[in-house]
Amino acid sequence: MRLARVAINQMDRAAREHALLLSCACFAILLCSFPATQSRWVSIGLTDDNSSRDETRLDAVLQQAATAALSDREGTIIIMDARTGRVRALVNPDGAYRQALMPGSAMKPFTALAALRAGLIDENSRTVCPGRFTGFGFSLPCVHADHLPPFTPAQAIAYSCNYYFASLGQRLGRDKLIDTARQFGLGQPTGISDQEAAGIMRPCDTGNGARLLRGVEANHVSEQADCNAREAVGESNNLQVTPIQLLTAYAALVNGGHLYQPRIAAPTDFQPVERSQIPIANQQRAIITEGMAGAVRYGTARSAKLDALPLTILGKTGTAMPAKGFRTNGWFIGFAAPFQSNRELDPSQIDLAVLVLISRAHGSEAATIAKPIFEAYANEVSRGGTETQSISRSDVDVNDGKLTSPARFPVSIKVHLVHDNITEELLLEDYVLGVMRAEGTMETEPEALKALAIAIRTFALKNIGRHSKDGYDFCSTTHCQRFVRSPRVSKGSDGDQALPDGRASDTKLIAAVHSSEGQVLLDSQGQLIDAYFGASCGGHTADVGTLWGTTPPEYLRGVRDEYCLSGPHATWTDTITRANLLRALQSDSRTDVGNRLDQVVISKRDDTGRAEFISLEGEHHKTVRGWDFKIIVGRVIGWNVLKSSRFDVSRSGLNFIFHGSGFGHGLGLCQEGAHVLAARGTSYQKILEKYFPGTRVSPRTVSLAGPSRAGNRKEDQQFVESATIDLNALQSSRKRQTEWRADLIPPSSGRAKFTGLYAIPRSPQSGEKSIEPTSQMKPQLRRSAMFSKTRFARHLHFAPTELTNSSQPTSYKHFVPTGLRTKPRLITISSEHFRVTYPSDVDHRNADQVLNTLESARGDYLRRASSASIAVDIPLLDIRFNESTGDFTSRTGQPWWAAAATKGNRIELQPVLLLERRGALWMTLRHELAHVVIDAVSRNRAPRWLAEGLAIYLAGEGQSMSHYAPKTRLNSDELERRLERPTSQQDMRALYAQAYLRVSELVHSQGEASLWKRLASDNR
Repeated sequence: MRLARVAINQMDRAAREHALLLSCACFAILLCSFPATQSRWVSIGLTDDNSSRDETRLDAVLQQAATAALSDREGTIIIMDARTGRVRALVNPDGAYRQALMPGSAMKPFTALAALRAGLIDENSRTVCPGRFTGFGFSLPCVHADHLPPFTPAQAIAYSCNYYFASLGQRLGRDKLIDTARQFGLGQPTGISDQEAAGIMRPCDTGNGARLLRGVEANHVSEQADCNAREAVGESNNLQVTPIQLLTAYAALVNGGHLYQPRIAAPTDFQPVERSQIPIANQQRAIITEGMAGAVRYGTARSAKLDALPLTILGKTGTAMPAKGFRTNGWFIGFAAPFQSNRELDPSQIDLAVLVLISRAHGSEAATIAKPIFEAYANEVSRGGTETQSISRSDVDVNDGKLTSPARFPVSIKVHLVHDNITEELLLEDYVLGVMRAEGTMETEPEALKALAIAIRTFALKNIGRHSKDGYDFCSTTHCQRFVRSPRVSKGSDGDQALPDGRASDTKLIAAVHSSEGQVLLDSQGQLIDAYFGASCGGHTADVGTLWGTTPPEYLRGVRDEYCLSGPHATWTDTITRANLLRALQSDSRTDVGNRLDQVVISKRDDTGRAEFISLEGEHHKTVRGWDFKIIVGRVIGWNVLKSSRFDVSRSGLNFIFHGSGFGHGLGLCQEGAHVLAARGTSYQKILEKYFPGTRVSPRTVSLAGPSRAGNRKEDQQFVESATIDLNALQSSRKRQTEWRADLIPPSSGRAKFTGLYAIPRSPQSGEKSIEPTSQMKPQLRRSAMFSKTRFARHLHFAPTELTNSSQPTSYKHFVPTGLRTKPRLITISSEHFRVTYPSDVDHRNADQVLNTLESARGDYLRRASSASIAVDIPLLDIRFNESTGDFTSRTGQPWWAAAATKGNRIELQPVLLLERRGALWMTLRHELAHVVIDAVSRNRAPRWLAEGLAIYLAGEGQSMSHYAPKTRLNSDELERRLERPTSQQDMRALYAQAYLRVSELVHSQGEASLWKRLASDNR
């Protein structure tokens, strides 16, 4: 027997050697059969061993893409490594460094940095844009949509708001911007060539040629302020830079302050030369990069659709006049980094830097020309990424801190890598790690990572065989779960080894998968659950029943999530042109309204605040599910547009404005909320129980025999017990006000003056006070008829039978039908937080917009309070639009010139058409809601001047209101006393203006957060 075994082993070895020789021969034949010119297209991984060869190839690809992109256009393109200064590609060297030009709006990020350093603005600052800047001798229109909410500094960069930055330049003064720009090398040779132009960067000279524009008040501006404003928006002969200067300056702005000397050199043995290290506060850099990311997603570079690429791209456009001439130059400076869902990048992650300058063009055109360059870069990087190694059975060892699947978990997963068109077979835990590398690399909290790992594992076991007809279990896209090949973790490696792109450590991900190994989520019947997860739910996880129209299990009906409201996706804004939106809708029969699109209306919301059904008005009427609408639009315009179906929509001219919250479908585990919970010490078991109520974490063996019916009675006893999480929701005990507090109609925009003629078409009448049933509608009720007694008794629908509350004599418990038939006078619609009642003759689209505006403003105010670490408890609010001014005055006892009045959780308003005619509807809604929030924070104890001034500030009315401030300023005590009893509308407006100016000064000197904290301290 022993001899036989030896003989068999020898034969087996010979067979293996023969097979090896045959393979080598075949390989040699194949190699010789290919032309030599094709060898350069062999896929090469981006590893240290062949980095020089890869960089050379990438340089060639980028040069080719840049040359093709510029084509026969007049201009230049520079591509540079943002972390070294090495110029990777260059088209038209003369245009790159031999000619200096005005930077135009490309100067604005440096203006923002100078203002941040000077303390003029911070991340909490807000400015309302009136649509145009009017200086001493020049005027600039703004090109963004009208009637946008007040801008943060980041949003002002994204929208490139001329008013914002020109006004900021006036406040900056003569030298601060120039000093900042010179730190970044603007107006100075970079050292790239002996023939390089130096450029100009000098303080503003007022000159003698300024001419006062008609209608401008000379006491508010000066020639010097005019000159400072011009420099702040990059439209001054004193500011002229070369493209290479601008690109290196921007690179230093985003890479952490490293100003490198740009050099044209091969990648082999390249040594960067750092010219200087510029101190930039992390918070200030984050504001600027957030604005540049916004420019790509929703701002001035949006039309280029750079956000649709599998990269994170930051950018800024600029449109500037040449020193001599009248045709504009278009600038775009962009940076590429590995894809991040939340766009928050470490400076070390910024890689590719691209500058495009085009003559006779605008900045948005320059951004469009840059797109094929970024596409070429993305393609090459993804080719290199396919060479990384994944954890496999032969590579892992528990003793080395690597993952392995124990014998009791004999589960293998076949995953198809879509990009590479190959299928790999992995152990279950290796597959979980691969999904973690795609979805969890931005997470730093161990408990949140464990929760994510369990959700991924549960989903995998529940849905194994999802692609069985294709020969594998899962694909690597979001259709199943995003998957990234895992790296080889070798012995003796650093204990906190970073991923290739520097985002997170593999050790943390491995530790989370290893420590949660084998644990899954089971429902009350012991079955695996559908464990969905997403980036951000926006404040309330989704109900799968209303989102996708399926029968929802109890654990997927949605839960409120106050923890993700401070996350990066808590709110977002997308502006879609009518033409683009119509094009997207025409791509699907469910939304094709023909050749005209008039209106988009959310006809029904679900209990989580998401658009359940959307009505589309055009040549045809269509109704579509909110999630389907999002998918249809994203498929055509880009997946980063409309990040969720939890949004409001309004129309502004030729644009549709979407204000939303959350990122993704919002089902199940909210990653941003889980991060906050974990940071506050919550265990992964309780995190999962929060987002999947009624489920339990089970450390159990799972068999593939019946993945949907895993578990038995014996194993049920092994469940990890997890008590219901105590969210410690703040219960407000504030005292309700017992008196109406009124606010006057805000002054209209422009030069129109307030008169009684606009407030009421006839003299006010007292009217007969209505007796109405108290509304008992549940928040989930979307629309109902509300019948009330009017001035004419014959319109009664119900007769009262029992008085319910002696303290509320207008409220009756029971009503009996009278038999009279008449049309309802009032309609009520509601959302999660508001109930709006309006006359039945008002267009329902106006009412829907009111509801959307209120929800949007509520989210804005709560976010501001949250940034000051202030919790706010706001009750369900009743909003009523009266049929006439007489009704309003009789119901509230307020003067006819008041726009609205608030008492407790009730807000009474003048008629919709009146407020619309005055252009005051939306501002009034924001103002009154601001009062409710302020009262909630201060428990009705804030000084009236502070409450009124802050409400004006939050609502964005300050610009129009401040003009009514008298020259003589009142002290706080006198202002407070006068506000108690204003004598007229003119007096009230003057007092409001003084209150606003006082609050505005406090915001600029102490920050908005200090006012929120002051309000909260008043309630002690």
